[in-house]
Amino acid sequence: MKRRNAMVVALGLVVASVASGAEPPPEGERAAAPATDADVLRGPSIIKHEERPERSIVERDFQGRVKKLEENPALVALGQLTLTEEEKKKVEKALGDRAAALDVIVRDNLKLIVELAQAKQSGDYEGGNRLQAEVLKKAEPFLKRGPLINEVRSALPEGKFAELKGMVDEYNRSAAGDKMSDPMSGPKQENKFGAMLAQGFEGFAAEAKASFQRITGGEKDFENLIKMLVLTPEQESKVRQLAGDLFQKTYGKPTKAQQIGLFLNIYKELDAAQRHRLAEYIGEENRVKRGTGK
Repeated sequence: MKRRNAMVVALGLVVASVASGAEPPPEGERAAAPATDADVLRGPSIIKHEERPERSIVERDFQGRVKKLEENPALVALGQLTLTEEEKKKVEKALGDRAAALDVIVRDNLKLIVELAQAKQSGDYEGGNRLQAEVLKKAEPFLKRGPLINEVRSALPEGKFAELKGMVDEYNRSAAGDKMSDPMSGPKQENKFGAMLAQGFEGFAAEAKASFQRITGGEKDFENLIKMLVLTPEQESKVRQLAGDLFQKTYGKPTKAQQIGLFLNIYKELDAAQRHRLAEYIGEENRVKRGTGK
């Protein structure tokens, strides 16, 4: 839903200042040579130089640009490491503690975050800046933790942490290089260090998005329900509007009565076949819950 996406973006803005933990790129980094006509069908070639780690989380599209990761690069890089069971437990504990800390910030300030998103959407820059300053102040305890990669440093042996850092640094350098070469955004960056700071922000924005989804929940279930009902474009637009209006009205925390009211309003929009599918869906969900004792 567009409104939720805007809220996620707004939440991501509050952690931008943490990106100052990014390190400046090394001097003299070599660019890959442009592909020849014979290379087009193969896609871009990857040139191995002295700073490229043995394992990599960098993937490129057919234009040679880095594919943007949906998760924080450190999380993706952790998936490339071979960890012992003990190391996994330590890493999971560190990541769990960090996620819990961010979730507290989001849960306690959900109303403020939604208001910030609404201000950004409406073009209220003065109000948006004021609200963003408020959210940043509320988020200060989390911001002091620094980048995610620092959280797992003590959980990993020195060699594995160095390997992790190498993958993250390579991804950030490559993505920052893309930003610098982009005619739409590159000229706005003073230098590559600025692009690296922006890249660090994207990693924290991904964390913020994950936290927002954990707190608000149900997005995947909602999308599955929309797909299962086989709605017409007009019906889908109406259903999304109803859900979005309730979300903003209640700041993501509708009461049981409000949830029932939303269900009844959606039910009115359905035809007989769709109502039958909905009844079967609810029946199956209830059977699953009884089976799991929830």
